[in-house]
Amino acid sequence: MRSSTAVLIKGFRIIPYGNNIEAGIDIEPSSQNCAVVGNTIAGFSLGSGFDRNFYGIVLGGYDHKIYENIIVRNLYGISSYSTCDNSRIYHNTFTDNTFHASIYYLANNQWDNGYPSGGNHWSDYKGTDLYRGTVQNETGSDGIGDKPYIVDGDEIDRYPLMKPYAGPHDIVMRPSISKTVVGEGLNITATINMTIINYGEQTETCNFSIRIDAMTDNQTLTLTSRNSTVQTYAFNTSSLPKRGYVVAAQVEPVPGETSLEDNSFTCNITVTIPGDVDGDFDVDIFDVVSICTVYSSKKGEARYVSNCDINDDEKIDIYDVVIACANYGQKYSSSSLFSSMTHATEGQFVLRSNPRHMAKSECYMRLEC
Repeated sequence: MRSSTAVLIKGFRIIPYGNNIEAGIDIEPSSQNCAVVGNTIAGFSLGSGFDRNFYGIVLGGYDHKIYENIIVRNLYGISSYSTCDNSRIYHNTFTDNTFHASIYYLANNQWDNGYPSGGNHWSDYKGTDLYRGTVQNETGSDGIGDKPYIVDGDEIDRYPLMKPYAGPHDIVMRPSISKTVVGEGLNITATINMTIINYGEQTETCNFSIRIDAMTDNQTLTLTSRNSTVQTYAFNTSSLPKRGYVVAAQVEPVPGETSLEDNSFTCNITVTIPGDVDGDFDVDIFDVVSICTVYSSKKGEARYVSNCDINDDEKIDIYDVVIACANYGQKYSSSSLFSSMTHATEGQFVLRSNPRHMAKSECYMRLEC
């Protein structure tokens, strides 16, 4: 766009046709007060070098707003002319671009919409979300990264989004389970944390429910924008027989919510033979190799795998190897699983087949007891 003022580009899907198109959208330096909203700007072939945008957006001029766009698989997601000032770029999703941004060093723009509205989602952002607030020092998650994202040079996104922007109404549930495979007879309690975050822009009231085997809990939660709460449950397995125990949680969508993929969660906590760390009801070489691969790791380290910490002492050491080796070769057959079904008083029985015997897939049989 040349010498353009107050132009709106909204709702387009812009894809290249032909070899190496220069730019999906080009706003030249003589332009001002333009808005680029809700577009998808996508380059195609990742490996061929053909049919892709060199730049997703080239930004020049001043006082523009660039928001709610999906900018994916371009060589440069967004770039700027030497004259590019006082524009605001926020709530965009930058995914799988070779370089998300290349900004001229004298450019002066804002890469977020302040707090709590937030900035952009960057697919290569590696930060955590443990804190909230304008300086990210208050306890509790808010869906915004705790550290800024460096866009290019001195340009930063102060409030990078932990997931793509999904509109003004968005409730998210983040599950965390301390262990999903537990040895039968060991005095171990699995800790189940469900963090519910209001990613939206206003106060929301939502209904949360969870089922852990026969136990159920229902809560009505009210959360202000960018606030969260953690629902914590303890599931002691010390007296439980070998089988799978279902954990199923859900946050009902709030009015106007369209992103529903993170509103529900289901998994099994499997009680099995001590040493069976992959939960397939036998102790074999695959279990021993899994333990040895993360041997000497401790809780909090990247290598640590809680299911391989058989005795749950927050480190993986010789004691875990000894437990596995002591039970090496033991199996729990399908017929044993069916016979244990008669002892269930309520809930859902889950039979989990050996994935190596099912071409690396899992088969679940659910029978109401």
